[in-house]
Amino acid sequence: MLLDVKAAFALGFIAGLLEFIPTVGPVLSAVPAVLMGFVDSPEKALAVAVAYWGIQFLENNLLIPFLMRGEMDLPPAITLIAQTLMTLVFGFLGLMVAVPLTAAVLVPLRMMAERENAREKALRAGDTAHPERP
Repeated sequence: MLLDVKAAFALGFIAGLLEFIPTVGPVLSAVPAVLMGFVDSPEKALAVAVAYWGIQFLENNLLIPFLMRGEMDLPPAITLIAQTLMTLVFGFLGLMVAVPLTAAVLVPLRMMAERENAREKALRAGDTAHPERP
C-alpha cells in the first residue's frame, strides 16, 4: 500500500498465506507483486522487489532467529537439513511440515537429555535416594 501498487491488499493476503511455506514461500509471493508493479512502471516493479527483499532480509536475519532462539532453539543447520530431507522424501508437503516436525522431535529429546543430566548431577552429589531431583 505504501508503494501504491494496485491490488495491494490481495497481494498482502497472498504473501501472508505463502509465508507459511519456509524458504520458497516469500519468493513465490514476490512474483505477483513485482509483476503488478510492472503494470505501472519498471521503476515501481524495482521498488516492490527491493521492498520484498528488505522485508525478507529483516525477517530472516533478525526476527525469525530471535523467535526461534527464544522459543524453540532450533539450530539453523538442522532446520535446513530437515527441510531438504522432507522435501526430497515427501515433496512440497514435506517442506511445509519440516520445521514444526523438527521442533516436535527435538523438544522431547532435549527434555530427556535434561532429565538425564539432572539424574547424573544428583548421583554425583550423593543424593541416591531421589535421583530424579536435580
